[in-house]
Amino acid sequence: MSKLTHNPNHTDQPSTTLLSKLSQIFRRLLPSYTLSVSAKELEKRLSKKFPVKKKASIFVFKITEPEVFFPSDKSSQIGIRLTLKVSLPGLFAAKGRALIQGEIEYDPKHGAFYFFDPEVQELKIKGLSRRYQVEVKELFSGFIQSALSDMSIFQFNTRDRKQAIAKKLLQSVQVEEGKLKIKFGL
Repeated sequence: MSKLTHNPNHTDQPSTTLLSKLSQIFRRLLPSYTLSVSAKELEKRLSKKFPVKKKASIFVFKITEPEVFFPSDKSSQIGIRLTLKVSLPGLFAAKGRALIQGEIEYDPKHGAFYFFDPEVQELKIKGLSRRYQVEVKELFSGFIQSALSDMSIFQFNTRDRKQAIAKKLLQSVQVEEGKLKIKFGL
């Protein structure tokens, strides 16, 4: 009969090398996947949330017709061109265009991507008196910050099994080749 001895250096927990080997095997069996979303697709989703109208101070702002684009020199930014109407009820109404750029931020709890820290890059309004230009630009910047920061630009559909899984396995989000690339995997 053989005698059993106790080795004090041995533990019942698996070694870290075994865990790393298992992790490597799972990574090979479950490859990564990249979902590509075009600017037009994001624009289609975003358009459903427009027009947006808000009173700020004595002015009324209304933004419509979002056109989504990806700046070619930025890997994590998104841009939106908007049609803008600003009015001082009873006195005037002016129209123009605005170019907004910001970062893409992911909220894992809701599985949604947001337009983070939007900044007005360009604002052209025809028919606006010089008297109001500085105030309108400042108020419009604040309006854009509040209106677009809370607006999701893309959200996983958790009723779709693949998207529900993807939400949990998100690895990275980048803009490449004119598309939003969402990479999933272990």
